[in-house]
Amino acid sequence: AKNGEQVFERNRLEQRLLQAVEKKDFTIHYQPILDDQNLHIEALEALIRWTDEELGAIEPDIFIPVAEDIGLIHPIGDWILTHTCQQIVAWQMRDINDVKVAINISSRQFEKPDFAKQVLATLSREQVSTDSIYLELTESTFIQENPLSRKTVTCLLPCLSCGKTESKLRWMISAQVTLHSVICVTYR
Repeated sequence: AKNGEQVFERNRLEQRLLQAVEKKDFTIHYQPILDDQNLHIEALEALIRWTDEELGAIEPDIFIPVAEDIGLIHPIGDWILTHTCQQIVAWQMRDINDVKVAINISSRQFEKPDFAKQVLATLSREQVSTDSIYLELTESTFIQENPLSRKTVTCLLPCLSCGKTESKLRWMISAQVTLHSVICVTYR
């Protein structure tokens, strides 16, 4: 009976998540990332939140894996990037400049063949500089060698980050270095 309940709850969560994606029923909270040295705000991290009218507040560590499993991570990720870009522009219109925002990227998003093209197109459409966005990737994104990953990294290098960093991601990529040797300096 317990297994049946888990399947029912998972199916219900998937259905509600699909509806949330269709209605863009999410919010983004911006959490400050502090410089370890002087405790100044270095950047903001865009954190997605979802409160379902039936299920209540659902933690990202619950709904993001489900979104990855059923292919909804792509529209959710697109919405996060677009919404964050629009927020950056709104801040700039209020003379709040030099805002840098980190966005977490799922390995499933990163593996999508046109991911780099979509990110750059969104930044261009929303008129946001690559200096304003950091794409945070987990180290697990690079565990498996993938030629597509190398191309994506190269295209998105100006706005890539890995974890909460002291500064932008420091990459070492050359023709001789494999993705297993990509260097990512993180400070957690």
